[in-house]
Amino acid sequence: MHSSNNIPRPLIVTSLIASLSFGCSGADPIPVEEYSDASDVPTPSDDLDDVDDNTDTGLSDTGSEEEDEDDEEEATVVEYTFTDAHSLIYVQVWKNEDAWGSDFAHDHVMRGDNWEGTVSINLDDPSDCSFRFVVPTRDLAVDEDSMRDYVGYGDSIESSDRSEIRSNMLDSSQLNADSHDDITFEGSECSGNGGDSGNLKVTGKWTVAGGTHTETETLTYQVQNGSLYVQGTYNFSHNDFAIEPFEAYGGLVRNDDPLRITIDAVGYPE
Repeated sequence: MHSSNNIPRPLIVTSLIASLSFGCSGADPIPVEEYSDASDVPTPSDDLDDVDDNTDTGLSDTGSEEEDEDDEEEATVVEYTFTDAHSLIYVQVWKNEDAWGSDFAHDHVMRGDNWEGTVSINLDDPSDCSFRFVVPTRDLAVDEDSMRDYVGYGDSIESSDRSEIRSNMLDSSQLNADSHDDITFEGSECSGNGGDSGNLKVTGKWTVAGGTHTETETLTYQVQNGSLYVQGTYNFSHNDFAIEPFEAYGGLVRNDDPLRITIDAVGYPE
């Protein structure tokens, strides 16, 4: 068997492009319906009206009659339902720029498809909340041209290579899709000032490839026309989920931290 040092450079380059991310396995067909253009990607935050910091959300600092009437009403919890039809969840992983073969590797983006989520919250008392999102592992859309354009990567990947990358991503050494059907988030600790818009600090458990990690991040939210808009970003290390960053050819290519999950979602009241 020849060592990698004896492999011609063009052959290494060709092989790297096809297996630059995650462990090796056979090609797996891409099953999800894809967006053809970045303009097709749902970005509900773009639909929001601008809200100033001093916008009146109905929570007045003065003792008005309206406030007194509101205080007499029992605060209620509203449940909002989220789906991929109108919202966006995606994962990004970056190549390690210090690796010798990084010039021939790619950064990656995986969009969640067929996912569902619910948020139950009392906006008068944000501590009364619960979050649950479930993203099917096998329904992650890998490196769509539209998403690569959307996140600003500025290039595209051949469909055959994307199919290979997807198989590698689902491999037992990475997301281990045969044993773990979903990526999930469950949160029940929230804090914030309340009102119709603002920041909400949410603590919850992310479960990826069977590993669970608790993370606290600040999400931006706004209620508009009765719907709840939520945006936020979570950054992780591979080690948070007991996953080793993929490397190949003795480290000629390897992935890097962070793993980033971004949410831009709108939920509708039940």
